Amino acid sequence: MTATTEVTRPLPQTQTVVAKRRRVRIYQHSDLLYWWVVWLYGFICAGLTYLRGNKVDFEAHAVFVHPSPWIGISMIGLILFVTIFTNERARGVYSLVLALFFALVVGGVQMTYGWEQIFPLFQLLQVHANLAFYLTLSVPLFCLGRGDPGIGSPQLLVF
Repeated sequence: MTATTEVTRPLPQTQTVVAKRRRVRIYQHSDLLYWWVVWLYGFICAGLTYLRGNKVDFEAHAVFVHPSPWIGISMIGLILFVTIFTNERARGVYSLVLALFFALVVGGVQMTYGWEQIFPLFQLLQVHANLAFYLTLSVPLFCLGRGDPGIGSPQLLVF
């Protein structure tokens, strides 16, 4: 009978350095990180509403409302844009499919109704939001993005 013994030798310094360099680092963060645009624009809208808004008596108290409906419409549009694109990933082929879908919708509207009949309908859209709406939306988003280190800052995963 022969006995075998294994001798373990420490790895040379260069092999351990190479092993450390081959690690894959993946930075992961919450989708709430992309909502900084919404809270920043909300604070801008709140400032514009406070500086240039009109006081409107509403029941027992007065509220600030900006006279232009486009500020409210742009805020709603931005919220919808960020909501859609933080929940639906459009990478690679999916981005091409998404672009083709939008082109198909634009072409379909032009061929059926015509954009010259659609654009006058946008003048009927009136969205007036008061100062409290902008602050009620922006302050919690700002606090959520800054308070929790898992939400606002990237997490390092090492494989």
